Amino acid sequence: MLHNPPFHIDGSSGGNIYGNWNAANYEAAVRRVLTRIRSTTSGRALANSIRHRIEIVPYDFRNRPNQCDAGANIRPPRTVFNVSRAMATDVFAPATPTRAAITGQGTGSGSQLQYTPGFFVPGSRLHCIDPGPGMAVDEALYHEIVHAAMNSAGAATPHPLRGFLQHFQSFDEYTAVIVTNVFSSETGRDLRGSYPGTTPLHDPAGFYARNDNAFMIGRVCRLMPVLTRELARVPCNFNPFREFYRASAGLTPHSTRANTRGTSLPF
Repeated sequence: MLHNPPFHIDGSSGGNIYGNWNAANYEAAVRRVLTRIRSTTSGRALANSIRHRIEIVPYDFRNRPNQCDAGANIRPPRTVFNVSRAMATDVFAPATPTRAAITGQGTGSGSQLQYTPGFFVPGSRLHCIDPGPGMAVDEALYHEIVHAAMNSAGAATPHPLRGFLQHFQSFDEYTAVIVTNVFSSETGRDLRGSYPGTTPLHDPAGFYARNDNAFMIGRVCRLMPVLTRELARVPCNFNPFREFYRASAGLTPHSTRANTRGTSLPF
């Protein structure tokens, strides 16, 4: 096991389908990916924003037996109380047949990430994820750490999106995709434009001024100021957080495209 706050890597857990998982090799592989992430400005910004422990374990096929994936969840035990701590204070989830209603407390919670590096490495015997924007081995882990950072900040907002931004599925996935795009931009790669899927982001230069993106980026910045203020300083071409803080300071955004924002909020 590797103790490297806020990350705790445990290759011996997770119920991996391959049975004879070598825990030491798993922990070394994840450590290499984390080192690559932390070598970037956007990676350090993400790590610096986390205040609760993150456990990283191999992907557990018992949940989805026939599908390779990665995921983030509230660190066990997943109780209503722990979920409410991870959710933003203005978020309410009605009761369902299996759980009580949840009102966000916004105090933050730890997370468990299920992530197997070999899924994302072409040529690996474990490779099973189609390549595309946002699907490199470090981008996939970065995306899941963004979810953990949202839980840590008490900013999780699982509500589905609608209208112009429904192709991002939910506010949480929108945030994870866009923050990861800053990392991808800093490291010179193509940007992702949807979730799920790997549709490329078209017209990145006009992104902030288009549809409801200015509103959405503003919400991310209000919920996660520690992360987004550091991200705004990342030297890269795609940086809607820089656009937001420039606009907030009365400065002209780098993007001068016309604002084509929709008339209704996305959630």
